[in-house]
Amino acid sequence: MFFRIFVLILGLLVFISMIYTVRETKLSTKYAFAWIIISISILIFSICPRLIDKIALKIGVHYPPSLLFLIAISFLLVYSLILSVQITKLEHKIKRLTQKLALKDAEEDKN
Repeated sequence: MFFRIFVLILGLLVFISMIYTVRETKLSTKYAFAWIIISISILIFSICPRLIDKIALKIGVHYPPSLLFLIAISFLLVYSLILSVQITKLEHKIKRLTQKLALKDAEEDKN
């Protein structure tokens, strides 16, 4: 019982902190969306702990906690890929901006 309450409080804290960080513009909504989904999932599974058992049974997973690990690892892999793509785009933008700035500086030095 204590663990369920702990997980429920954890889910609420993650949800509230994500809402707060979006409101304070410390985190963009596209990144906060995934964490809000996670916090809602934590809340649902803490309120209905047998739900994961039912889902695991329906998709043929024999040990329900392993389904949680599979979902968590899959999410982290996908999120890591998304962030890697975003970092690459930002690196290209920084490179282009640096080159443009260097060209402007070179033009100013000539004049």
